[in-house]
Amino acid sequence: MRIENRMPRFALALAAALTLLGSAAGQSYPIKIKSVKIGFPHGPNPTQRDDDQTGSYVCKANTWAPVYVELQVERKEKRDLAIVLETTDPDDLGTSVAVPLQNLSDVEPGTILSAAELAFLPCVRIGGRELTVTVREREPAGANPTGGRQVAEPKRLSYVRSRDTSTYVVLSLGSRLPGFEVPAEPKAKDDYRPAKVEQAVIDNPFLLPDRWYGYDGADLVVLATGSASVPNFLTPLFTNPQHKPRLDALVEWIRRGGRVVVSVGSNAGIVASFPLLQEILPMQVRKDAPNEQVKNLLLEWVLAANNTTKTKQHGTLIAKTGTFSVANFAPQPGRGARQIVPPVDTVRENARLAVVQAPYGLGRVTLVGFDLDRSPFLDHPEKAQVWEQILRECGSERATQSGNKNNYGNYGGVVEDELATDIRQHTDSFASVPVISFGWVAVFIVLYTLLIGPVEYFVLKKVFKRLELTWITFPIIVLTVSAIAYFSAYALKGSDMKVNKVDLLDIDPATNRIYGHTWFTVFSPRIDTYKVGVEPSERWAAGGQGSSLVDWAGAGSGRKSSFFRRSYFYQLAQPGDATAGTFSDGLVNVPIQVWSTKAFAADWSGQSDRQAPLVASELNHPPAKPDDVVGTFTLNLPFPELQDVYLIYAGEAYKWDAITSGVPVNAYLDRSKLEPDWLRKLSSLSGFVNQPNVNPRSGTATKVSTGLAPIFAAMFHDEAQRNEDTAAPRNATLRRLDQSWRLSTLHRDEILVIGRVPIVRDQPAEDLMTDPASPSPTKLWLRDLPVSGKKREPQQGTLQQETFVRVYVPVKPFKK
Repeated sequence: MRIENRMPRFALALAAALTLLGSAAGQSYPIKIKSVKIGFPHGPNPTQRDDDQTGSYVCKANTWAPVYVELQVERKEKRDLAIVLETTDPDDLGTSVAVPLQNLSDVEPGTILSAAELAFLPCVRIGGRELTVTVREREPAGANPTGGRQVAEPKRLSYVRSRDTSTYVVLSLGSRLPGFEVPAEPKAKDDYRPAKVEQAVIDNPFLLPDRWYGYDGADLVVLATGSASVPNFLTPLFTNPQHKPRLDALVEWIRRGGRVVVSVGSNAGIVASFPLLQEILPMQVRKDAPNEQVKNLLLEWVLAANNTTKTKQHGTLIAKTGTFSVANFAPQPGRGARQIVPPVDTVRENARLAVVQAPYGLGRVTLVGFDLDRSPFLDHPEKAQVWEQILRECGSERATQSGNKNNYGNYGGVVEDELATDIRQHTDSFASVPVISFGWVAVFIVLYTLLIGPVEYFVLKKVFKRLELTWITFPIIVLTVSAIAYFSAYALKGSDMKVNKVDLLDIDPATNRIYGHTWFTVFSPRIDTYKVGVEPSERWAAGGQGSSLVDWAGAGSGRKSSFFRRSYFYQLAQPGDATAGTFSDGLVNVPIQVWSTKAFAADWSGQSDRQAPLVASELNHPPAKPDDVVGTFTLNLPFPELQDVYLIYAGEAYKWDAITSGVPVNAYLDRSKLEPDWLRKLSSLSGFVNQPNVNPRSGTATKVSTGLAPIFAAMFHDEAQRNEDTAAPRNATLRRLDQSWRLSTLHRDEILVIGRVPIVRDQPAEDLMTDPASPSPTKLWLRDLPVSGKKREPQQGTLQQETFVRVYVPVKPFKK
């Protein structure tokens, strides 16, 4: 009878639950996500295809990529909304980032908003293979973006088709670069051959990233100005204020180490009218006579990438009928440029200046004086060889070279490049935290097993003769052993937070900018969540100016994400937001387990105080010997001195004494100080060199790593692999740091000064980050984000600091 009475109520409850589930499943959202594309729009020959057999957009594993989202408005929406992207990091922790949408209250139902019509372009860095995109109510700054009410059904991509990190991506802006190709087979044994080259194309300025790291996946950007798309792309990009955030992002990417090629010919007059583009170029396009007509043009290249003065001919451009346009160049005031085509010492009838190159910040800018997207270049029988030379001499010498190494780990997971792995493992090595060997763990497990098994049984059976007492003794044993294990680990590993940090400083006096690259690992003594931010110290960024990007470090796993994973989110200020331009970017609620580590990386920039410049240069070329250097320079750095110093000029390195801050340096380049093997010697300082060290807790000797982080190898990667012809590149995600191209014998407009600050080990973290003479150029925020005007919470625990410095000291023509 009771069962019969309960059945109707159970049936009603079940029906109600099914009704709720059905209504939730059939819920109508005001916004519909029609499509999601990750990466740059593909070129004519995509190497991967989506499930619908259309070309897959070009994104690389372990790098940032733009995300193009197409929305449909189902009904008017007055709330503030944001696009939220959710993925995972290498530790299988969930990450999310939100990008605001424009006001949709006046958008009529049924309207489709393409990616080009959205106010901001989302970007994401994928550590796994999955991505979820949705639209939610926009949460206030500092709040988890996934907490907002959902207003669109999520779009889940279970398998992101990313290229591996060794792929060399050529991103063409404005033009589809017809005829782009590289040779399929080498003609000679020493010919360069790209292993994996893929072209991407953005021909709509509204699809350009509006954050500089949106170009993270591009190895070389080509801006060809000869096509008919100039009125629809180039002119709006440089004249329409609506595109200013996009243009600023592109320029900032170049300043931070991007490589770009600009070809100018038939539309040279238009190019000459854009002041910002003229500023970026190695030489100006003449306004009075921007171009002239020629019948032919000899293409004879200097092989600067090989650090030689050898030349290589790639035929002559010849107009089929009549003539073709070639740009006229004029020197940039106060700046030099490297002449590439023709070679400096070439004297021929038709040898005119066609290709020049110069730095812009840390970037490499090449100006080609003829159209790469129009005839006669499109009809040139050796255009593939010319493109090969452009990739090599204007991008990176080894970036497209592959070896026999597999770029994929287990289950398709992407392995980070070797240099990034070496740096991360270096910062993850805490000498003062003893590592318990597996042998001791195995012994402990055996003893524990014996204790809860035979020992407990024997005691209860033979001593107490009451086996039922196991209900009491078993929990006591488990709790006791757990307490012993915890307090033993506590005694060994300690209760202090520890941070290992490495900073690379690039100081560019020409633009009064400092570019910082920071890698650090946090050792947490407890289960905790952290807000992670990085800002340069006041002496490295006058008035708190600058911008930073804080990110995770590691290799994507490629695994399916866990259902019960914990998560954190990025706080990124969008261009136009009130917080844009302040140190507000960072990571929020990053979970770190007890006695565990988490690795991070950051890119930041700032401006030094013009009233107290970090570099004062009086270097110039004497008129009698224009290839030599005379004069002095002074490094006014916050720390006392640099050691392991080298001065590099015209491809040659001179060993120098330690440079003391504030003391003028006479740049007399004594050839007796030449060090042909300088980079190998510096690289040998890296790695793990074991020396005895006393553990302060136990008083016993331990082994610690005293080697340096492999930063010198990252500074000049291609040069470090000069004699390894078949070696695969080791810097796929660190290519922006490689300045090997400045080591050419033709590079005579600056002296590179490289060195490091003596390493500081396990000192109080707050003292190191606040001391005016500290070797640490950055401050870590681990409890809050460095928003302007907010006071930083003092950093607890200890810090190990390594600082490397690279200064670009300008050399100017002699002043009479």
